[in-house]
Amino acid sequence: MPPRSFLLAAIAAATLAAAGPAAAIEDPVLNAAINSGRVGEQADGYLGVVDGASPAADVRARLSQVNLQRREAYIAMAQRTGVTVDEFSRATACKLLTKNTPSGASWRDENGSWRRNTSGVTLPAYCPPA
Repeated sequence: MPPRSFLLAAIAAATLAAAGPAAAIEDPVLNAAINSGRVGEQADGYLGVVDGASPAADVRARLSQVNLQRREAYIAMAQRTGVTVDEFSRATACKLLTKNTPSGASWRDENGSWRRNTSGVTLPAYCPPA
């Protein structure tokens, strides 16, 4: 992995806790959707609706709100650290995929395929080794 990727991952890890609602899923409705496999973390640092799932309108609205908060946090941190928003969001995804994808939940990999966490999340190639 190029040194810049390590730097981005370190920046994202250091700021994950500071991002507050942009990083944590504190909403019980969203947590239920994640645990049921209808919603999941994505390799781009945002939440998404799993292919074929049809979550209720309130779940979709909450998902959009979390993604908006994340986007705002990613923009602020990218500007502060001198990286692009995409670089920062992907680096943050390296931590979010592990943190917010419990056993049985789904996540979207870097190739756009939805996977189920049966024995741990496979992180994108751009993530540093765990």
